[in-house]
Amino acid sequence: MGGMRYVLLLCVLSVCGFGQSAETEVPGLVREFLAHVGDPAMHDRFWADDLMYTGAGGVFRTKAQILASMKGQSAGSAAPSKDAAESYSAEDMTVHDFGTMAVAAFRLVRHAAGKDESFRNTGTFLFRNGKWQVVGWQATRIAEKTE
Repeated sequence: MGGMRYVLLLCVLSVCGFGQSAETEVPGLVREFLAHVGDPAMHDRFWADDLMYTGAGGVFRTKAQILASMKGQSAGSAAPSKDAAESYSAEDMTVHDFGTMAVAAFRLVRHAAGKDESFRNTGTFLFRNGKWQVVGWQATRIAEKTE
């Protein structure tokens, strides 16, 4: 009977998300997102429907607004096109796992036209419906060093 309780406990923990390790899954999810940042399907997967996003320019956005702006760009709007040589990386990442919630902080580096631009990003991830998604995001531009 004790073995049955153990199996039941494992099932409950995995359904509640406690079987998911944010410390390993969240960094992988962030890197996957950055590798496919131009793909609206990736944004739909990464951002939760109830997202609160504040960009480096101080503009607040919802998931719906982010997805709408991507559709406008792909439909040939006046939005500037992304440079094919542009890429992003996540460096110096720290993840704190709180069970079904995790907070990740890292330095996002935008690589474009031979110049790197850095941001400090903090994301709050929630594990629900079987996956990690971002519910809160804050980005801050790191000032360039002047000599």
